[in-house]
Amino acid sequence: MLTHAEHIGELRGTAESHWAPVCLTGEHEISEDIIIRSFDWWATMLNDTSSVSNYGYLLYELFSCRDNLTGRSSSAWPRPVGYKHMMLLGAGCSPNETQEVSDKAKQYLIAGPEKILGKSIREVDVIPNALEDFHDVEKIYGSHLEKLRQVKTRVDPLNQLQGWIKPLAV
Repeated sequence: MLTHAEHIGELRGTAESHWAPVCLTGEHEISEDIIIRSFDWWATMLNDTSSVSNYGYLLYELFSCRDNLTGRSSSAWPRPVGYKHMMLLGAGCSPNETQEVSDKAKQYLIAGPEKILGKSIREVDVIPNALEDFHDVEKIYGSHLEKLRQVKTRVDPLNQLQGWIKPLAV
């Protein structure tokens, strides 16, 4: 009898997927208006005639985080104070789609925070577990980025592990 884990490889290459995990804090605390605007954003994507409509999602994670108990400097990501909830915007398409359709999926994510929260993707607090090429790594890690680059340079100077934090020029 095969388990689900034995079939996981069958999923490889079945979708192209992109994320925009957004912190909901302060002025962007969960509210009825935010929920309604997020469903409007999602409905627009669902009405898309390409395969993007089949690969989009909207998730809320409530009480998924808390303030760092040892202070912001003890964590690689200086999460915003008061961060408790997350809104995960997802868009993608069939792997057989054109680059134009793939770019359209990314555009839904880039436009999402503006439509839902009234701020651009570069202005909201993005959670670093699912970064995309349109996210601002310097804003996300803030003053911690330099130290993270120093660590990256020490442990992976050739960037073999890749990732969004690049080693300093040696």
